[in-house]
Parts: sequence; structure tokens; C-alpha cells
Amino acid sequence: MKVRPATTGPSWFTRRIVNPVHRNLQRVERWICPNPEALLGFQPAMAGGPSLPILMMTSSTDGAARTSSASQSPRDALLGLLSNRTAKELKLVEKAFRYHDKLPTETQEKNLRTAFLLTEWSAPSNAIATALVMSHDPAQIKEKELSQTLENFDQLDAYKFDPSIENQGVYLRDLLFLKARDHGVLMLLGAKDMLILEEYNEASKPQTRDLFSEELSPEENDTMGPFLFHAHRAYAVTSSIFRILNIQPETKDEKTGKSAHEDLAGKLKDLAMVHLRSSDFHNMQDHMEEKMGMSRAESMRQLASLAGDIAITCELLNMPAGIKYRVKRVSSALEKQEKKGDVRDINGIRVIIHSEQAYDCFGLRSELKDLFEKQGSWLDVVDEFDDYIGNPKENGYQSLHILFRNPLTGYEFEVQIRTAAMDRKAEMGSAAHAGYKMGQSFAEGSEDMPDAETRFNERKTGLLNNGSFFVYDNNGTLYHLATGSRQKPVLLDLAFAINLEKGLRTVGGTIDDEPAKVYDSLENGQVVSIRASSPHLIMGNRANKVSTPLARALLQAKDHFLLDRQSPLDQQRLTEQGKKRLEALKENLRREFADFRDYFDAKPSEQYSLPRIVKLSGFASENEFFITLALLKADDPFMDNARKQLRNNLVLSSVKQYGRLAQLQLLTQTKQRGVIYRVLQLAEEQDIKLRSIEHATVGNNDFSLVTFGLATTKEQLSALQGKIEELYLDLPAPATWRGQKIDLRLRVSKSGDVLSGLLAIFDQINANIKGCSVPAPQAHQDLYYEFQLQFPEGLSKKRAQNLLDRRLNELSGIRQAIIL
Repeated sequence: MKVRPATTGPSWFTRRIVNPVHRNLQRVERWICPNPEALLGFQPAMAGGPSLPILMMTSSTDGAARTSSASQSPRDALLGLLSNRTAKELKLVEKAFRYHDKLPTETQEKNLRTAFLLTEWSAPSNAIATALVMSHDPAQIKEKELSQTLENFDQLDAYKFDPSIENQGVYLRDLLFLKARDHGVLMLLGAKDMLILEEYNEASKPQTRDLFSEELSPEENDTMGPFLFHAHRAYAVTSSIFRILNIQPETKDEKTGKSAHEDLAGKLKDLAMVHLRSSDFHNMQDHMEEKMGMSRAESMRQLASLAGDIAITCELLNMPAGIKYRVKRVSSALEKQEKKGDVRDINGIRVIIHSEQAYDCFGLRSELKDLFEKQGSWLDVVDEFDDYIGNPKENGYQSLHILFRNPLTGYEFEVQIRTAAMDRKAEMGSAAHAGYKMGQSFAEGSEDMPDAETRFNERKTGLLNNGSFFVYDNNGTLYHLATGSRQKPVLLDLAFAINLEKGLRTVGGTIDDEPAKVYDSLENGQVVSIRASSPHLIMGNRANKVSTPLARALLQAKDHFLLDRQSPLDQQRLTEQGKKRLEALKENLRREFADFRDYFDAKPSEQYSLPRIVKLSGFASENEFFITLALLKADDPFMDNARKQLRNNLVLSSVKQYGRLAQLQLLTQTKQRGVIYRVLQLAEEQDIKLRSIEHATVGNNDFSLVTFGLATTKEQLSALQGKIEELYLDLPAPATWRGQKIDLRLRVSKSGDVLSGLLAIFDQINANIKGCSVPAPQAHQDLYYEFQLQFPEGLSKKRAQNLLDRRLNELSGIRQAIIL
């Protein structure tokens, strides 16, 4: 049990910010380019790439190791950088050097470069050790951990994909997640792609060919084929993996000494695009430099100076703020231009004020306008001012966007001003797009955010639970077979995924060149060929032996197909029939949930998230889902599963108005997480004040009934109701939580918006609210909050307690906290 005693005297805000004695403790966060002199990768020492001494000296993992002399041996330098690892981890790296020393000299150098790069990225030690022994035979390595990791890496590195076919890169990415032993192996793949691209970039300058679309001669294919594969993989696969894992190693600017987090996903995509779409890349690069009137490195220094001016202004205004800045990546700018037209936010500064009052954003905007106009070099481009605070975007995004331009040089930079709550919403809440915001160059890394290992495990578990399997046909095309569960697909499932007629005529095939029967199970990454019969319908009861719902539905309906007079499915008719069956399932649920209506003070309405139901049922599209519903028999297991998915994805909501006060009730599955936090985000968008929360489990603890007390108008409440269904669409899939459970009891000052800060903390540290009690505020009395929290599996209770305690210390208004 941890008990933090009741505090007395000035609040944290007064002691740390308002009091001039503590003003020097303010920390201004800045986003600094880790290497402003080079657009792509290391500073080259020679045509072959960076030398080992440069790698050692530019590493930011350890300050002492960073100043190592060039004469230090690579082994000692690498172990020095890893000095903070455990003895077991260091021993594994030392053993790897024994095998590394037996490799050819050229291979040793490449492997060392990869190992140093992974060290900078804080990769797991087994990945660093594996980098040292790449190209070695795993069977010749005695250490089990090392041989298994190397074997896994070799397996993943051999997987191919056709970038000209839609979704092949996405399929390969998810296949790699499913087959990887850990996230370190995926980081090793990305490191290999990056170093190969950097080396080719240095050797092939100037690059003017568009390798993505240009047809190569047979001789060029022989020589450039391997490189092209790594370029395509970096562009479509490993850069996306880095984005999901949020790989942002901490670096230090050599001139200023400031820390920053490097956007590896963006860097890797730039490295690939400069080869695959060279003309587009260089045209955009030239366009950006023309608009800036300077190089990327010079623009970074310009932004650093401007951000410093803003920091001083915020300090003089006694307005603490976090400041970040960046120059947009070329690949990101090009993609935005193709989607939205001209790119205006090449140079960006974000100011996150430590205030929850929106009017402070407008006040700071006025001050910054005066500041820059008084300098005589900058004008506020009024036509480009966007007020997303007064007029939020549809997804809830709020911020002020101000564009400043130098009338003489044409240099422009955009300043975004937002409160901390707005920033949390943009980066993690309803305004953020999954997989897009994660890892963007504006996003500062945080130890409280899920780490790469957690992200890897969550992604892999999600793919497994959704029944995602990926196999190749004998032409090298990658197929996604979704079973909706952990049940493996069979050869016949792939046949139906390829072609209906082939599915009906399939009599066998091969799996990894071995003869196979139609009911043989498939594993991820296998290569499968299909053998079809002559034009006769293959009879027999196969419907119960396939795993994908679509294959089962088509087999049950095979009597409708005459192969001698083959005609395509009437998809429109079947889709309409499927929709009618879905409505029938819903009607049954309405009768089942009639008992729950007794818990509501007003008549509840129903919401379903059809896209999520389709995904959780294992379908690639709603069309396939409806066709399957139309064709399957009523007693098919899938029909029962569809009903369960509908039940699990049901939300009942009701509202009741009492003058200026209102009550909102939500009934949702107990396994859901994030419901309370997201409702509060929506309420904040409508300027609705939360007064209380009550949480109870009903229906054999399968469902949670959450009652929100709100201070709002009728119009605001109506707008909130309209957002409830959108809210539910954004919720993560239900999951069984087995992690640590913690009870939190708080004594809270009657003043201050503590609840919003608490909910933001819970969301940031991935804590699920299993239950809570938040009473309505009362005059002249402290409040007592109670929360039952559950943390993800794998996090120890002590660590969870420490994490929660540290974050609570940052929140003012809490007089006492007891963590049980």
C-alpha cells in the first residue's frame, strides 16, 4: 500500500510556476533534428558509408561512450554503450562476438554497423547480438537464444511481397508481427533496410530514376532486384512497423546539447521514396527548399531560434508551455500534397500551454502576433488563420493554427497553440487516427506511453484473436484468410479466397511443396498451390471442415451453382437478404435486452458498430459479411457467433434533463475500456461540465452501467447524444483483462478540474476503469473519489503503483492518495 499524505500550503502550480523562486525549474520541450546536416542517414565518411568511429561518436545512448576515441575497439565500444544492460544480456552479446569474428571482414563491418544502430535505438539485447552474427548458419550456433533469434530473423527476411498488388505490404506487415518472436527481430529487419538504402543512396548519387514504375532490363533486375526489394519493404512494411511500435530513439543535437526523439518511420520512408519515386521526391524537396529559401538544416536552426523567442514570451507571461518544432519529412509532404493540394505546414512549431482555459490560447496568439510583427520580419497571414477551438473538426480536433510569413524571403512557419487537454485529445483521443498519429515527429516520446514491446504484444494478440492468417499461393501472392477465431484455415479456404469455381472443384494441392489434402491446416507464411478437378462439381459434406465463414457459406449453398452454366453471384440480392437477417438478429436482441431497461430512468436507445462487428467476425468487407449471412443456414455456428458479436457490441444509452442538470446513462460490455474517458472528451467538446460518475455491473457482471451527472443545456445534451454512436465506433475491441488490479482512493479539493486530469492519466498509462464512484461537488467540502483500476497483463503491481503514484504527483488539487 502506498499512502501519500495530505498536502498543505501552496499548490504544485504555485510552487513550481507562479513563485519566481521556482521559475527556473520550468522545462521547455523542443523537437530538435538529430542530424540537421544530413537529410538521409549518417554523415558519410567515405563512399562505402559511415565509419565505425563515427557511429560510436554519434551514438546518444551513453554520454561516456559517445566520446570514445576512434582507436577504441568495436567490441569494447559496443559493450560500453550497453553497460547499463544486465549481466545476462552483456554475456549474450559477448558470445555473439565469438561467432562474429569468424565471418568475412566485409560481413563483420556490415553487422557491426547494424549492431551499433540497434544500440542507438535501444533495441533488445538479443536483437543486437543477432545483428553481429547475421549471415552465420543458425545450426552452427550453440547458444539457444541466439540461434533461435537468428533463425527467426532469417525466416522473416526471406518473406517476399508484390508491391504492385493492393494491400500486399499491409499483409506482409501483419504476417511479420505474427511470425516474429519479439519486437527486436522487427527492429533488426528495419535496421537492415535502412543501412542498405543509405549505402545505395551514397553510391548512386545523383539518383534520378523512378524505380517503382520504371521497367528494368533483365540484367538490371539481376543486379538491382535485391535492393529494390528492401526499398519496397522499407516504404510499405518496415516504416509502418516502426510507426506502430513508435520507435523514436532519443538523440542529442551536437550544437545545442538538447534531447529529442527521432522519427525513424519517417526517415525510413524518405530513404525508400528517394529511390522508388526519385523525381517526385526531388521535386518536392526542391519545392520545399524553394518555399523555405534555405536547406532543411538551416530551417531547423531558424525554427529553433523562433521557438526560443516563444519560450521567452511564455515565461514573461507566466504561462508555462511545452514547445516542439519540426520540418516536415519529404515523403509526408508529398503524400499530403497528393491528398490535399499545396502543403503550407512545412515548418511547424507547436505550443502546448499548461492551462485548461481555451481563451489563454487566443491571448497567446495575440502576444505572438505582436512579438513577431515587432521584429519586423514576420507578418501574420490572416487568410491562413484556422480557429479549430471555436470551430472544432468533426473528429473533435481543437487547436489554433497561425501562419507567419517573411515578406522578403517568403519563409513561412505555422504555429499551433492548444491546451494540454486539446493535445491529449489530438494525440491519443477521438481526434487521432490509429496508426497515423503514433510516432509522428511532433509527438514527444514518454515513458508512460506503451513501449515497443507492449505495442508489439498487443498487435500480435489482436491479430491472433481476430483469426488473421496469411499464406502465399504458388505465384507469390499473399492472401489474408480471416477465420474470426484462433482456428486455423485449411487448404480449401484458400481455394475459395482465390476463386469460387476453383474452390468448388479443388481436390488437393501442395503446402510448402509437400502433397496436401483439401482439409489440411495452413500455417502463417506457407506457400500453397491448388489442384482443381475437371468441370464437375465436387460433392460431399465439406461445409463443416472449412474455417472461413465465407467458404462455409458458399459450400452450404453449392446446390445453387451449376458449373456447366456458371453464372456470377447476384451479390446485390444476397446483400439485401443478409441485411434483413441482420435486422432479425437485432430484433431478437431487443427482446433479450428488455430486462435491462429497468435500470434506466429514461427510454434507452441502441447503437451498433457494424464495421467493428464485421472485422471481429473475420471478414474483409461488409459485403462478404452480408453474403455469408444470406447463404448460411440458421443453425450454422457462425449465425450464433454473429449474434454474440452483436450482443457484445451493443450500447444502450439514455438521457434525462433536469433544467440545467442532466443524467446520461450508458450500458456497455464490462470488458470494454476507455468508455468513461471518451465520453468525457465528447462532453468537453460540447462545453459540458461533469459533476459525478456512478459505475455498476449488471447482468451477471457481463455489462457495466455508467451514470454521468452533467451540467448542460438541452442543445448541448442533444449534440452529445449525436456523438455517442461515433464514440462507440472508436472503441477498441472487447478484451479479457488479466492484469494487476489496483484500488485508488483520493481526497480531492473541491476546486479545480481534477477529474479530467485523472481520466487523462488513466488513459495514458493504459489503465482500465473497472469501477468508480465520483460524487457531485459540494460547497466547502473536499470530495472523495474511488476507482477500481486494472492494468495490462505483464505489468507488475509494484510498477503499476509507482507509475500511478508518479503521475498523481503531477496533478494539483489532490490532497491525499491511497493506492491499494
